[in-house]
Amino acid sequence: MVKRHGFLFGLLAVSITVYADVGEIAFAPRISPRNFRAPFTVAEGWGTFSQSIRDKQMQAKLEPKWGSLVVGQTTLDPGKVDMRKVVVTCDGKPLAAAVDMIENNAVVRLEAPVQLQENQELRLVLVPYEEETSNVKTEQFPSSRNKQ
Repeated sequence: MVKRHGFLFGLLAVSITVYADVGEIAFAPRISPRNFRAPFTVAEGWGTFSQSIRDKQMQAKLEPKWGSLVVGQTTLDPGKVDMRKVVVTCDGKPLAAAVDMIENNAVVRLEAPVQLQENQELRLVLVPYEEETSNVKTEQFPSSRNKQ
């Protein structure tokens, strides 16, 4: 098993843990976790990760910009919110997934790993148990492209 840690900006802005051979990746932003965007690197490529947390809903997005990334499990830090339901899409197509809370982290496991290619997008929307996922709306992630 290959384990890599990535610390961006030299300030521990985000901790990234990758188990490349089994498709596991974890993100734990420490600076502005409620509205966060940063680059990530893996052995097979690089891209951007973003997340937002609003009104007990967490949205996260992985988007390889070069190379590829196999994802079977993603671990996220939703703060103090107990996330119990997840909706996952790859380029808008739904993927079967489940979420478990382990040590205050939301561990999202895909039914089958997905290989993301350049400019594909994996979106995860997490909500607490009492929320209904059929009403979940994905919103545009913050980016410099959307600013006027």
